[in-house]
Amino acid sequence: MFYNRKIVLTCIDKDEDNRRFTLRAQQRGLAGEEFVYIVPDYVRDENKTDVWTDRKGLVDGRDSESRKSMENVMFVEMQLESDAKLWKFKSEVVRRTKQAPFNYNSDLANDQFASLYAPFLHDAVYLYGIALNHTLSEGYNMTDGRAVTNYTRNVRFHGMSGHVVIDNVAGREPSFVLKGFGKDGKLTSFLVADMYKHEGS
Repeated sequence: MFYNRKIVLTCIDKDEDNRRFTLRAQQRGLAGEEFVYIVPDYVRDENKTDVWTDRKGLVDGRDSESRKSMENVMFVEMQLESDAKLWKFKSEVVRRTKQAPFNYNSDLANDQFASLYAPFLHDAVYLYGIALNHTLSEGYNMTDGRAVTNYTRNVRFHGMSGHVVIDNVAGREPSFVLKGFGKDGKLTSFLVADMYKHEGS
């Protein structure tokens, strides 16, 4: 798929900057089939609108042009749980933060959704619980950080952020999804790479 193409790895934080970048690349003749742009976007915000739309409120009338400029853009994302399961989890996070002991109430639009990183925090706490349980069951003290850390190695479980695989140095081996835009303008998955497998998949 990428033979004889110029592959450009970008480092862009915001969708509006990505939109501006691809429009500028198209203006300069750098958006044809000769080019492929890879955008690491590990935790995509499913609450956002399409990446090519102008969301600043000052409509520039270039959405169709922007959509065209995104045809050779590939996004690398972490493979998370299904949208339905994540939506249920994030809704539950918001509901519970409004109860004791947090009692957090806000009418701000951004506060109606849980953080993008809430599933990862959930799984980090869950991993700590697994390690702490093993630490105590083996007779170690819960304040023994080295013992607790040892039991975070070589652990697997199905968490809110997907299939969690912790390797022998206590690092996560994630699954990545390569996505691009289909003819219908929707992000489509082309490839899943499970880093915990011998050579991915």
